[in-house]
This record gives sequence, C-alpha cells and structure tokens, in this order.
Amino acid sequence: MIVFNSFKHHLPSALQRLQKWAEKNQKKLLSKELVKLAKGSIDIYYGSLSPAQIQEEILEYMQQLQISSSKKYLRYLQTFGRIRRKGHYLLHTLSDSSTFVLRYVENPKQFVHIHPARYSNLTFRLKSNTLKTCLLAYFLSQIHRQSTISEEAVHLARKQLSLSPLPHPLPQAIQKTIHQIQLLVPGKQHEN
Repeated sequence: MIVFNSFKHHLPSALQRLQKWAEKNQKKLLSKELVKLAKGSIDIYYGSLSPAQIQEEILEYMQQLQISSSKKYLRYLQTFGRIRRKGHYLLHTLSDSSTFVLRYVENPKQFVHIHPARYSNLTFRLKSNTLKTCLLAYFLSQIHRQSTISEEAVHLARKQLSLSPLPHPLPQAIQKTIHQIQLLVPGKQHEN
C-alpha cells in the first residue's frame, strides 16, 4: 500500500546501506541510487523510527480512516486533503513528532507515496546535489576506513559526480549534512 524511498528520505537507512556497500566495494549500487535522487530540494528524516516503523504508523492511520483501496484513498484525498501543484495530499504526524506527506500514486497495490514534510521535526531540507555529495563522500570515507568525512572526500565526491568544486570552508549546507551524518554514524542504524 505504501511507497517510501528510504534511501532518499531516511538518512539512517541510507547510511546503513552505504556502510554495507562500502564493505563490499559496491559502488555500482550507490551510483544507481544517486541517479534516482533527481534534482531540486529533498526533505530527509534523521529520527529514530525505522522505515518499517514509519510505514506501520502510516498503515495504522489509513486503517483509522478506513482506507483500504486506491479508489477510497483518492476519494478521501480529493474530499479532505490539501492541494498543491502536484495534486492532493495529507499530512500525518508520527509518534516521534515528525510529519509525513501522503500523496496518491496510480498503482492499485502501492498507492500511498510518503515522504517527510517540508521543515518537519526531525527532518532537514537540502538540495539534491548536496545530498549526493555527502552520501558519496561518506561512502568514500567508509571505503578508506576513515571515521570522519574529510574535506578531501567531499571534493573527490564532487569530482566523481561531475559537479563544480566547492570553496574552503565548505558551504554551510554541506557542513550541516556532514554533521548530521556524523551524529548518526556511531548510533544504532535502521533496517529497511
């Protein structure tokens, strides 16, 4: 019923995958995921709920609304949802105070597309290229068994992504994302 791109929208899960891929030097898997990040801005969750827990809470919410099919969901959205240029949506606050957006996807089995709400608790908003840079820099750091993400790893990531070089000191968005990654790395990582 639910579509959730945890690599794009769930930082602890993305970091766990990157650690596994780095252990096996599977850069091709990373490249495939980075391409899916597209362009524009991304809201990414860094809280303690796993992707499975998030989906479970959304499923419980859908059951409370008595929504069990794509037709019922679309009707509910059109009646009670908010509207933006990308169509109708709902907002739902989870047990940890983060808020997720629920959208409609034309798929009879997976018709609820979820992602963190803009500027919600336990999320931050960043440009796609910033996220790509930091994830690749983290991956490169893991391959080289470095405990922190160095400025050198960031510059190498930018070069490999064919993005323009960054000044010194690194831009605040890059520094903030690296800081958030460093906070999550020593802690418990989430299963997908």
